[in-house]
Amino acid sequence: MQKAHLGYVIPVVFKNKEVTVLKSLLKYASLLCFATLTLILTGCNNSDPDFDVILENGRELAIESDSFTLTNQEAFELVAESFFGLSIILDWVDEIVLAHIEIDEEILEDEREFMESFFSEEVIEEIVFSEGFNSLDEYFANSRLEMRREQAIINAIVITDEQIDEIYERIFANSDDEDDEDELDDEDYSDEEIRELIADALRDEYLLDPIFNQRVLADLRHDAGFTFSSTYFSTLYETLLESWDLDDIEVLTIDSEASIVAQIEGHYLTADALFDVAMSQFALTERTPFANHVNLNLLAEIYDVEDRVIREEIQDAKLNMLQFFYPQMESQGLHTEQQIFNFFRLSHLLNLAFDDLFGDVSAERLQELYDDRVERLTSDFERRSTPERGARHILLRESDDMTEDEAFELAEDIIAQLQDVSADEVEDLFAELAVLHGTDGTATEERGGDLGTFGLGDMVSEFQEAAFALDVNTFTTEPVESMHGFHVIYVYYIEELEEIEPLEIPTFEEIEEELTTAELNRLRNDARFLARIIFDLRETQNMRFTNDQLQTRYESLITQNRRATDQ
Repeated sequence: MQKAHLGYVIPVVFKNKEVTVLKSLLKYASLLCFATLTLILTGCNNSDPDFDVILENGRELAIESDSFTLTNQEAFELVAESFFGLSIILDWVDEIVLAHIEIDEEILEDEREFMESFFSEEVIEEIVFSEGFNSLDEYFANSRLEMRREQAIINAIVITDEQIDEIYERIFANSDDEDDEDELDDEDYSDEEIRELIADALRDEYLLDPIFNQRVLADLRHDAGFTFSSTYFSTLYETLLESWDLDDIEVLTIDSEASIVAQIEGHYLTADALFDVAMSQFALTERTPFANHVNLNLLAEIYDVEDRVIREEIQDAKLNMLQFFYPQMESQGLHTEQQIFNFFRLSHLLNLAFDDLFGDVSAERLQELYDDRVERLTSDFERRSTPERGARHILLRESDDMTEDEAFELAEDIIAQLQDVSADEVEDLFAELAVLHGTDGTATEERGGDLGTFGLGDMVSEFQEAAFALDVNTFTTEPVESMHGFHVIYVYYIEELEEIEPLEIPTFEEIEEELTTAELNRLRNDARFLARIIFDLRETQNMRFTNDQLQTRYESLITQNRRATDQ
């Protein structure tokens, strides 16, 4: 029976690229593809189509505050923009199209049981809310959908004998190369096992192919009669398919009632339903068109900034970035001069708000930062100026065969034996006793208790204190107790250091400005503190969502943020 090494299988399938296939990374593959849609859509769509979905209650308020208001229709257009609204529609249709796909429900049941067993209701609520869901049921409904998507893709994969034969021949064409660096192990595999491995590798290659993933799902939707009633969303879907090179898939669009957005198999997605889900999932997410619009309107009421100032900042950015300015703006979804202006205006206003809230670092915080700096400098100098040690040890600890008292007594007995021999005999005897009595991985003939060399901070404190108190070729005269048990330690080497420059500690006044700048930069780059600014400013303007459920979730996010930023 012909055999070959496993090491030839995977490299040949993936054309000798260094690829490691881990099936756990393939879970929810389609969701990973969707994560890039925002960039794809904004990159392909320089001008979005006109929004053509009208809410019956569009004139009612979605947000109210002292400085501005936002109607349901205005909110709808912002939260549904580009990827956000389209992703909800695709979730809705896939739930219908893939409802018959069988999955392992025990996986979800086990995950739910784990969450409910190990987390409090409050923590679970925070997890669920932070993911954009109103309940644990919604959370797991989404997980169920992603598992069905993955299974649908797996079901669509067809591996032919011809594919396997082609790769099989390539494997044996290369199997005589003794210098193959891709070989994984020396175990031989039978023909049948090799063919199974090839099929698995090909299957994984399909699962890692985003275009194949999206074609499977798009074909299933089309074959089921998925139809848009909105030219806005149908145009976005066409753009999406084109980005995956799937422009051969027809996007069906028909005129329908104004309240209908999409339909399939007798199911209808209404504008109101889409609005409710869009608000639930994206109205509380920062760095979206919705959040940017809210923040810009709120900050503009608080801070008065002339347009001239923003235009000067944009001009400075253009001079600094030269030909890279517009590509950089487009990579962030900014395609028009107005979008760019609003982006810079929002950034400027956020900086003003940041300066108001965090413009000054308290004297207490600066002293804490200074003390930390001095401690780090001192510890680093102590480590650099302290020679490394080379040591052996004998670890004795409580076990089924030995009590704690017996371990201590044995350590004392070993020390006594070491004291009974001459200095030039100590190390050899120590190594023998380590093999005889040691209880850790160093108790071997090859190592004889040898730990190698180590410096300050490498060992537990009790061991470190004892080891660094010893001279070369000496041992501890009392058992050293640590969290691991009782140690007998012998130092056989102490490093010889070159001359080290003396430590110079800067005064507080010398680095006060540096500490202030570093702390402000840390806060400015921490998304939690940016969110804290927004939450606090919204509160000063009495901003609230008119939907009670959204408001409750919003207040939960504020509580989480303040808990994190107050630490």
